[in-house]
Amino acid sequence: MAFIIPDYTRIYCISKYCVRYYYVLIAIIPVLLLIFWFTRKTFVKFNNRFELEAYLKSKKTDRRIILALRSLALVFLLIAIASPFVLESKSVPGDPRLTILVDNSSSMVLYNPGIAYELYKKLEGSIPVNIRTIAGGEHSSIGNGILNNIEGDDNVMVISDGVNNEGKLLGDIMLFASGINSSVSTLSMEAINRRYN
Repeated sequence: MAFIIPDYTRIYCISKYCVRYYYVLIAIIPVLLLIFWFTRKTFVKFNNRFELEAYLKSKKTDRRIILALRSLALVFLLIAIASPFVLESKSVPGDPRLTILVDNSSSMVLYNPGIAYELYKKLEGSIPVNIRTIAGGEHSSIGNGILNNIEGDDNVMVISDGVNNEGKLLGDIMLFASGINSSVSTLSMEAINRRYN
Protein backbone atom coordinates (compact mmCIF):
# COMPACT_ATOMS: atom_id res chain seq x y z
CA MET A 1 0.00 0.00 0.00
CA ALA A 2 1.40 3.38 -0.96
CA PHE A 3 1.78 6.21 1.53
CA ILE A 4 -0.64 8.90 0.40
CA ILE A 5 -0.51 12.44 1.75
CA PRO A 6 -3.82 14.30 1.56
CA ASP A 7 -3.65 17.42 -0.58
CA TYR A 8 -5.38 20.41 0.98
CA THR A 9 -4.29 22.56 -2.02
CA ARG A 10 -2.90 25.24 0.23
CA ILE A 11 0.72 26.15 -0.17
CA TYR A 12 2.49 27.93 2.67
CA CYS A 13 5.21 30.43 1.71
CA ILE A 14 7.66 32.61 3.56
CA SER A 15 9.20 35.01 1.08
CA LYS A 16 10.06 32.81 -1.91
CA TYR A 17 10.48 29.56 0.08
CA CYS A 18 7.36 27.39 0.06
CA VAL A 19 6.14 23.97 1.18
CA ARG A 20 3.25 22.06 -0.34
CA TYR A 21 2.28 20.09 2.80
CA TYR A 22 2.73 22.67 5.57
CA TYR A 23 0.96 20.52 8.17
CA VAL A 24 3.82 17.98 8.04
CA LEU A 25 6.14 20.69 9.40
CA ILE A 26 3.80 21.13 12.36
CA ALA A 27 4.35 17.44 13.20
CA ILE A 28 8.10 18.00 13.75
CA ILE A 29 7.71 19.12 17.37
CA PRO A 30 5.55 16.18 18.55
CA VAL A 31 7.84 13.74 16.74
CA LEU A 32 10.91 15.24 18.42
CA LEU A 33 9.23 14.99 21.83
CA LEU A 34 8.37 11.37 21.14
CA ILE A 35 11.96 10.59 20.15
CA PHE A 36 13.24 12.35 23.28
CA TRP A 37 10.90 10.28 25.45
CA PHE A 38 11.89 6.98 23.78
CA THR A 39 15.60 7.81 24.10
CA ARG A 40 15.31 8.60 27.81
CA LYS A 41 13.22 5.52 28.58
CA THR A 42 15.15 2.41 29.56
CA PHE A 43 13.58 -0.80 28.36
CA VAL A 44 16.15 -3.01 30.14
CA LYS A 45 15.17 -4.48 33.54
CA PHE A 46 17.73 -4.25 36.35
CA ASN A 47 17.89 -6.08 39.68
CA ASN A 48 18.46 -2.96 41.74
CA ARG A 49 18.63 0.81 41.49
CA PHE A 50 22.48 0.94 41.60
CA GLU A 51 22.82 -1.13 38.42
CA LEU A 52 20.29 1.12 36.68
CA GLU A 53 22.15 4.31 37.69
CA ALA A 54 25.50 2.84 36.64
CA TYR A 55 24.04 1.82 33.28
CA LEU A 56 22.49 5.25 32.69
CA LYS A 57 25.73 7.00 33.65
CA SER A 58 27.81 4.88 31.26
CA LYS A 59 25.38 5.32 28.35
CA LYS A 60 24.66 9.05 28.84
CA THR A 61 26.83 10.33 25.95
CA ASP A 62 25.72 7.47 23.67
CA ARG A 63 22.09 8.35 24.29
CA ARG A 64 22.68 12.04 23.52
CA ILE A 65 24.41 11.19 20.26
CA ILE A 66 21.63 8.78 19.28
CA LEU A 67 19.00 11.39 20.21
CA ALA A 68 20.72 14.05 18.07
CA LEU A 69 21.16 11.73 15.07
CA ARG A 70 17.61 10.39 15.18
CA SER A 71 16.20 13.89 15.59
CA LEU A 72 18.17 15.22 12.63
CA ALA A 73 17.20 12.27 10.45
CA LEU A 74 13.49 12.61 11.22
CA VAL A 75 13.50 16.41 10.86
CA PHE A 76 15.08 16.09 7.41
CA LEU A 77 12.64 13.30 6.49
CA LEU A 78 9.64 15.39 7.53
CA ILE A 79 10.98 18.41 5.65
CA ALA A 80 11.36 16.25 2.54
CA ILE A 81 7.80 14.91 2.94
CA ALA A 82 6.55 18.53 3.21
CA SER A 83 7.78 19.03 -0.40
CA PRO A 84 9.70 22.30 -0.18
CA PHE A 85 10.29 24.42 -3.27
CA VAL A 86 11.41 27.90 -4.24
CA LEU A 87 9.14 30.26 -6.18
CA GLU A 88 10.89 32.12 -8.95
CA SER A 89 9.46 34.73 -11.23
CA LYS A 90 11.19 35.25 -14.53
CA SER A 91 10.34 37.66 -17.32
CA VAL A 92 11.21 36.35 -20.74
CA PRO A 93 11.40 38.87 -23.55
CA GLY A 94 9.45 38.03 -26.62
CA ASP A 95 6.30 38.43 -28.58
CA PRO A 96 3.27 37.53 -26.45
CA ARG A 97 0.94 35.50 -28.61
CA LEU A 98 -1.39 32.60 -28.00
CA THR A 99 -2.55 29.73 -30.16
CA ILE A 100 -5.80 28.14 -29.00
CA LEU A 101 -6.03 24.48 -30.05
CA VAL A 102 -9.57 23.11 -30.00
CA ASP A 103 -10.51 19.45 -29.73
CA ASN A 104 -13.76 18.96 -31.69
CA SER A 105 -13.87 15.19 -31.28
CA SER A 106 -17.08 13.41 -30.32
CA SER A 107 -15.98 13.11 -26.67
CA MET A 108 -16.14 16.91 -26.34
CA VAL A 109 -19.94 16.92 -26.74
CA LEU A 110 -20.20 16.83 -22.93
CA TYR A 111 -18.58 20.27 -22.62
CA ASN A 112 -19.48 23.78 -23.72
CA PRO A 113 -18.75 23.86 -27.47
CA GLY A 114 -18.37 27.64 -27.58
CA ILE A 115 -15.75 27.99 -24.84
CA ALA A 116 -12.86 28.30 -27.31
CA TYR A 117 -14.60 31.03 -29.29
CA GLU A 118 -15.50 32.90 -26.05
CA LEU A 119 -11.87 32.79 -24.94
CA TYR A 120 -10.75 33.93 -28.39
CA LYS A 121 -13.12 36.94 -28.26
CA LYS A 122 -11.94 37.93 -24.75
CA LEU A 123 -8.25 37.85 -25.67
CA GLU A 124 -8.46 39.10 -29.24
CA GLY A 125 -7.89 42.79 -28.45
CA SER A 126 -5.09 42.39 -25.90
CA ILE A 127 -2.70 39.90 -27.54
CA PRO A 128 -2.39 38.22 -30.94
CA VAL A 129 -4.53 35.06 -30.83
CA ASN A 130 -4.95 32.22 -33.35
CA ILE A 131 -7.52 29.46 -33.07
CA ARG A 132 -7.04 26.04 -34.68
CA THR A 133 -8.81 22.68 -34.60
CA ILE A 134 -6.65 19.66 -33.72
CA ALA A 135 -9.15 16.78 -33.59
CA GLY A 136 -12.57 15.93 -34.94
CA GLY A 137 -15.07 13.11 -35.18
CA GLU A 138 -14.13 9.80 -33.61
CA HIS A 139 -10.40 10.46 -33.98
CA SER A 140 -8.76 12.31 -31.12
CA SER A 141 -5.05 12.64 -31.86
CA ILE A 142 -4.42 15.51 -29.46
CA GLY A 143 -0.69 14.79 -29.18
CA ASN A 144 -0.18 15.02 -32.94
CA GLY A 145 -2.26 18.21 -33.07
CA ILE A 146 -0.16 19.89 -30.40
CA LEU A 147 3.06 18.70 -32.04
CA ASN A 148 2.01 20.13 -35.41
CA ASN A 149 1.17 23.53 -33.90
CA ILE A 150 4.08 24.31 -31.55
CA GLU A 151 6.96 26.22 -33.05
CA GLY A 152 9.22 26.94 -30.08
CA ASP A 153 9.11 29.94 -27.73
CA ASP A 154 5.33 30.11 -28.07
CA ASN A 155 2.22 29.73 -25.92
CA VAL A 156 -0.47 27.17 -26.66
CA MET A 157 -3.83 26.74 -24.93
CA VAL A 158 -5.39 23.31 -25.48
CA ILE A 159 -9.14 23.09 -25.01
CA SER A 160 -9.78 19.38 -24.74
CA ASP A 161 -11.12 16.69 -22.44
CA GLY A 162 -7.74 14.96 -22.63
CA VAL A 163 -9.00 11.80 -24.33
CA ASN A 164 -6.19 10.90 -26.74
CA ASN A 165 -7.11 7.74 -28.64
CA GLU A 166 -4.43 7.77 -31.35
CA GLY A 167 -1.13 9.38 -32.26
CA LYS A 168 1.66 10.60 -29.99
CA LEU A 169 1.45 10.34 -26.21
CA LEU A 170 0.67 13.60 -24.42
CA GLY A 171 3.51 13.10 -21.92
CA ASP A 172 6.05 12.84 -24.75
CA ILE A 173 4.65 15.97 -26.38
CA MET A 174 4.87 17.94 -23.11
CA LEU A 175 8.50 16.87 -22.68
CA PHE A 176 9.28 17.95 -26.24
CA ALA A 177 7.44 21.27 -25.75
CA SER A 178 9.44 22.08 -22.61
CA GLY A 179 12.64 21.34 -24.54
CA ILE A 180 11.82 23.96 -27.18
CA ASN A 181 10.48 26.45 -24.57
CA SER A 182 6.85 26.16 -25.63
CA SER A 183 4.25 26.65 -22.93
CA VAL A 184 1.27 24.29 -23.21
CA SER A 185 -1.72 25.08 -20.97
CA THR A 186 -5.18 23.61 -20.55
CA LEU A 187 -8.53 24.81 -19.23
CA SER A 188 -10.36 23.20 -16.36
CA MET A 189 -13.79 22.47 -17.83
CA GLU A 190 -17.00 21.27 -16.26
CA ALA A 191 -19.43 18.97 -18.04
CA ILE A 192 -22.73 20.49 -19.15
CA ASN A 193 -25.88 18.96 -17.66
CA ARG A 194 -27.56 17.33 -20.63
CA ARG A 195 -30.30 14.81 -20.29
CA TYR A 196 -30.88 12.46 -23.15
CA ASN A 197 -34.31 10.86 -23.41
